[in-house]
Amino acid sequence: MGFALPAAIAMQHARPGKPVIALCGDGGFQMTVGELAVAVQEQLPIVVIVFNNGVLQNVMAQQAVPYGTKLVSPDFVALARAYGADGAEAGENTADVFAEALAPRRTRPFLIDLRVDPEVRFSISKWENYTARL
Repeated sequence: MGFALPAAIAMQHARPGKPVIALCGDGGFQMTVGELAVAVQEQLPIVVIVFNNGVLQNVMAQQAVPYGTKLVSPDFVALARAYGADGAEAGENTADVFAEALAPRRTRPFLIDLRVDPEVRFSISKWENYTARL
């Protein structure tokens, strides 16, 4: 968790002029959100898609009995703008948001807040099946 944004920054430096898209969950994004300041300072046009389900999916998948607190996600678009990036919530106008995010000559990061149903569960890795057998 937390690898997508720093990896996108590195990839954009390695491949300037090429589109770079980071895919991350809301919890993973919050682990390294401070790196958004680096992307803004370096004028990197990366696109960050945050799958915002408002829960820590990775943690929930590993807990047979839920305990602790539930994640309350901030307004990711407002947070991106506070760092100096652009952003929008994907919704009815998802195609327009993606077109804006991938616009040529963009000089700032663009965050897309993609809301997803927290009840949708999926296998998080090959290790999930392995640890279930232990």
